[in-house]
Amino acid sequence: MDRLQHTPAHDSDLAELSAEPGVHPFATGRPDRLVFQQICTERFPPEQRYDYWRSTVIRAAIADAPSPSQRHDFRATILSLADALSELHLASFDGFSARRSRAAARREDGEDPCLIWFRSGAAMMEQEGDAPLRLADGDFMLFNPLRATTVAFSQSAVVQIDLPRRALLERFGTIPDAANVARALRASPMGLMLRAQLDALSRILAELSPREQMAALGATEALALTILEAVLSSASDPAGVWDGGESPDPRRLALFTAAQRYIDRHLAHPSLDAATITQALGCSRSTLYRAFADRGLGISGYIREQRLQRFRALLQRAHPAIPIADLAARCGLYDAPNLSRLFRARFGMSPSEFRAGGALRNAAQTHLKPSQGETKAE
Repeated sequence: MDRLQHTPAHDSDLAELSAEPGVHPFATGRPDRLVFQQICTERFPPEQRYDYWRSTVIRAAIADAPSPSQRHDFRATILSLADALSELHLASFDGFSARRSRAAARREDGEDPCLIWFRSGAAMMEQEGDAPLRLADGDFMLFNPLRATTVAFSQSAVVQIDLPRRALLERFGTIPDAANVARALRASPMGLMLRAQLDALSRILAELSPREQMAALGATEALALTILEAVLSSASDPAGVWDGGESPDPRRLALFTAAQRYIDRHLAHPSLDAATITQALGCSRSTLYRAFADRGLGISGYIREQRLQRFRALLQRAHPAIPIADLAARCGLYDAPNLSRLFRARFGMSPSEFRAGGALRNAAQTHLKPSQGETKAE
C-alpha cells in the first residue's frame, strides 16, 4: 500500500485520530473511572504519529504544528494511570514544543498544575514575564496552567504527576514559581527522595493491582506535596520561621496531606466527618484539628467547601439530563432544601442558574474544558 502524504490536520481529522476504541484521550480531560493504559505512536503510519500524539495526549497546552522531521515520523510511548481526581503519566517521546496562550491561562478550565521529572532529556520553558528556565536530566518542572507558557522538549523520558490546584493554593496561597521549584528540588536531598519514589513507582506500576496502583498514586501525590512544602519553606526561610512563628510539626503536615486525600476519596459518603477521618488515619481528633488549624482551616468547613467545589465541577461537565439532585448526592450533598442556599451563598447563583450559564459558555467556547474549581481557605 502506498504511504499517505502528510497534509495539515484539521479538527475533524484530529478527532478521528483520537477516537481509538478502548483508549481514553487525555486531551479531552480526565476519565470518570479508573484508567490504566498505554499509548504508542508506532501503531500508526509515521506521517500520522505526531498528529495522533497531540490530539490524544496533550491537554493543557497546544502542541505546535509539525516540523518536517515530525511530518516524517514521531515516536512516543506513554503509560497512564488516572481517575477523575488523579493523574500519572510515564512518557518517552521525540522532541516537540507546545504553548498555553494567555487567553487559555486566564479562563477557568479547571486544569491542575503538573510536576514533571526528567528521567532523561531536557526542556526550555518560558512563562510570561519570566526569564527562560532550562531543565535537564533529574530536574523537576512545575507546569502552571494559570500562566501563559511555552515549552520546548528535546527527546525525553519523563514522569508526570498532577498536583491538585486547591492543595497548592492552601499551602502557598498561589501556585509556586517554576524556577523556585526546580532550584529547591535540585538543591535539597528531599529532591533525591522524590526522584527515588517516582522511579520506583514507574518500575512497579504495571505489576500492581488496580487498588494498589491508586494507593501508590495517592501516596506519591501526598509525598510530592509534602516535599514541595518542606523544600520551598526551607529555601525561602532557612531560619525556620513560618508566618512569624514556629514551623509546623512535619508530622501534622503529613497528616494534613493524608486527610486531604481521604476527604477527596470519600466526599460522597454522608458520614464523612472528623470522627471518620481520625478513625481511618489512626490519629487523635485534637491532632487532626491542629493539622487543619495550622492552615487556618476547620474540618467541617473544609469538607463543605470540597463538596461544593466538586458539585460545581459536575454541574459544568455532566450530561444535562442527569438531575441536579443526583449530582449533589455524588458529592455528599444530600440536604436538598439547603443545597440551593449553600450554593448561592458560595457562588452567587443557584445550581440550576450555574448549570444554565455553563451551557451557554460551552456553546460560545467550544474548546472550554469543564472546571474542577478552586478552593478558598476559610
